[in-house]
Amino acid sequence: FAVAGGLSILCGLSSSLLPVLTMGRLNVKAVMQEGGRGSSEGRGRGIARGVLVATETAVAVALLITMALLVQSFQRLRAIDPGFRTERLVSLRIWPPRERYNKNASARSQLYTRMEEAARAIPGVSQAALINHLPMTGTGTGTPMRVRGPSASRDSAELVGLRTISPAYFATMGVALRRGRAFSDADMDSTARVAIIDQSFAERYFGRRDPLGERIEIDRRVSDGSDFGKPLALTVVGVANDVRQYALTEPLEPTVYVPSGVETWSAMYLVARVNGTPGAYVEQLRAAVAKVDPDASVSDRFVVQDLPALKLPQERFTTTVLAVFAVTALIVGFMGVYGLVAYTAAQRRRELAIRVALGAPGRAILRQLLVTSLLPAAVGVVLGIGGAALMGRILRGLLFGVTTYDPLTFAVVAVLVVVVSVAASMLPALRAMKLPPRDALVAA
Repeated sequence: FAVAGGLSILCGLSSSLLPVLTMGRLNVKAVMQEGGRGSSEGRGRGIARGVLVATETAVAVALLITMALLVQSFQRLRAIDPGFRTERLVSLRIWPPRERYNKNASARSQLYTRMEEAARAIPGVSQAALINHLPMTGTGTGTPMRVRGPSASRDSAELVGLRTISPAYFATMGVALRRGRAFSDADMDSTARVAIIDQSFAERYFGRRDPLGERIEIDRRVSDGSDFGKPLALTVVGVANDVRQYALTEPLEPTVYVPSGVETWSAMYLVARVNGTPGAYVEQLRAAVAKVDPDASVSDRFVVQDLPALKLPQERFTTTVLAVFAVTALIVGFMGVYGLVAYTAAQRRRELAIRVALGAPGRAILRQLLVTSLLPAAVGVVLGIGGAALMGRILRGLLFGVTTYDPLTFAVVAVLVVVVSVAASMLPALRAMKLPPRDALVAA
């Protein structure tokens, strides 16, 4: 507040002192000669006011274009589908005691299953499931993948996302299956060799071929397993919708899902969909886990809908602030154009009255006043478009799904500012045109 107040006082003093200081260098003879031609002010001051109006208009155009681009980007961000239903989901991360489960994957898998069943038994919990890396939590794992078989279009190892899940995961998260089936309880056996891939995976590696029944091979990634890095051959049994794993703005990652009984991680996310207020179930979920094994550690307790990756606070704040600045700049530009025409008409009242008395048509006077104001406004529009184009380099990292040089946005803003400038010019110009010559001459 102190800085804003100081800057406001400084700007006010500067604006007031500038014309006072210029009076000391006033060329009286030149001003009298300019005034004798029908104007009561020096040409230099008229040019200065025109430059001011052009600057105001340029700032308004640049800010309005920037705001319009950010608003479009924000709307596109809001329209992004994360790939799952975020409402009424709660989750926590489970860490079984390492001393008991570190080298016993089968016991660890059974422990997770009991915890999942305990969570599902909580009144108000409709579904519960397990996954090694819950979407939008910032965690993830990749694994080299190879497509096998004579019809494979690619045979070299490429990195894809790896998610190990329990059978109820897709139903709990609301992820739709496009083809095939979800995992069953029978697939939880450590000897099961089935996988589900997402749509991005299917399109990238199988093209138009039906991926069901195709063979792929991945490298194991269980961090505490003795078979880390060993190949695991899998048969594709389903294709799921794409899920945004890390952030709404991140590109989709081809992902393969395997049963959690096959790849049993040392820590898993337990996620549950509830029927009531999600926050009320977080502690109940933790208590259910502790009831199964009091020694299990629990971390990252949260309501999924509240995850920062699913929200757009920074984009919303930036867009709102810039919208306020842009609208303010447009109002200031309107006032500048209006003030220029009103002041010009007042200064030339005697001249205009004489011209009307001599028979000059009102349209000619109106046109002359409009040209006086719209010329600097037009220059400002051009400069503002150029400024917005330069600002596009800065905006490139803030925009999503919108080009920094969107021609439609530039054109709409330019037309809007021109219309506002015409409206601001018409009001004082029409009033000056309707002034009775006798009144103007007497007042002058």
